[in-house]
Amino acid sequence: MPRRSRSGSSASAKSDSSSSSASSSDESSAAGSSSSSSSSSRSRSRSRTPPPKTLHVGNLTPHVTKEHLMEIFGEYGKVKKVDRPMAKGTEGHSAKEYALVEFERGEDADNAIAHMANGWIDGKIITCEHVLKPGEVKPEPQREQPGRADKARIERERERDRMERERQRDRDRVRARERDREREREREREREREREKRMRE
Repeated sequence: MPRRSRSGSSASAKSDSSSSSASSSDESSAAGSSSSSSSSSRSRSRSRTPPPKTLHVGNLTPHVTKEHLMEIFGEYGKVKKVDRPMAKGTEGHSAKEYALVEFERGEDADNAIAHMANGWIDGKIITCEHVLKPGEVKPEPQREQPGRADKARIERERERDRMERERQRDRDRVRARERDREREREREREREREREKRMRE
């Protein structure tokens, strides 16, 4: 009889331990599901955050107008507006070195940055980055390897930049020749004035 009693108590202990482990397993699975649901809700809240739509375009020359920027950036999406501040003391005749370009969609702003950051406008390399407004989050940089189409686009952009640099060098050479010719004409006029002066004497 005592031996049977010990056996019964042992079976009871085993039953209690199995029920305890089952309850702890249920609690851990519930905690895991709660944590996954909270993380998924956080990811959903992050995905609802609107992407930035406004770009700061820097290192512009004074010759670049709002119309130029509307045309250039309009290739990458619908531009809502362009703010081109004017420099102080110039009475509206000289623009500052930057502009704010606002798109209708944040995706178009991202597309413009992908194409225009460190690009060329009017012979200068420009900067192009997001301007964050309240409630907007700067998108994380894409880490994907470029595909065949992306590589072809990058090559086209490099070729376009190279051609733009060559055109700029050509324009610089033309301006240098014009300055040399103007200096030569000025020297010729100076020599002519000297001859006339000697003749009058």
